[in-house]
Amino acid sequence: MGDLGKLVEYNTSCAPSFVQQAGIAVVKEGERFTQELVLDLKASRDHLVREAGLGLAPGSAFGPQGEGFVRWCYACDTAPGCGRRTTAEIFE
Repeated sequence: MGDLGKLVEYNTSCAPSFVQQAGIAVVKEGERFTQELVLDLKASRDHLVREAGLGLAPGSAFGPQGEGFVRWCYACDTAPGCGRRTTAEIFE
């Protein structure tokens, strides 16, 4: 029981200092970070739609479990060479 007691004590008594520091950073800067991340993600999405010709569909179109998500639409003609770009080529 001694080792089990140590495990319980160290895992439930208090958060390590690095986790405490992370919590402080989230409280102080989390909202700004989140807003910047959302802007970056929207810019990336817009690039994919405009520059790479990738379509987006609302996840809710695929059922209630898709609510809050989007789906990439990359279907294309079956002609040779159509839609055969790699993800790396899209992001270049």
